[in-house]
Amino acid sequence: MPPSVHQSGPGSASVIVIDDTVALDWLVNKTVHFFNHESCGKCTPCREGTYWMSHLTRAYSRRAWNNRRRGLLLNVAKQMQGKCLCALGEFSTMAVVTGIERFRQDFDKAVKA
Repeated sequence: MPPSVHQSGPGSASVIVIDDTVALDWLVNKTVHFFNHESCGKCTPCREGTYWMSHLTRAYSRRAWNNRRRGLLLNVAKQMQGKCLCALGEFSTMAVVTGIERFRQDFDKAVKA
């Protein structure tokens, strides 16, 4: 297998198979929206964190994106880690963190567009 297969981790105890025609930023956006929808809202880090990650990835889809927003998205996800009451909140950060850290070029395309 190519090295990128072993290095990617944008899922949460699941397998996601995509080819190189799928942009990882799109996948992160869909994943974040799923977790935002599924959050029960009981704990503040998950309730607020998934909302803000969803808000920021929506800005990406509108092409209202810049390096500052990418940094803020990464910061929100990292601030949530280790602070949520259940696994859903923890898993919601994985796609964002691994997506930006390992596939930054997909996010950089929007900055240049």
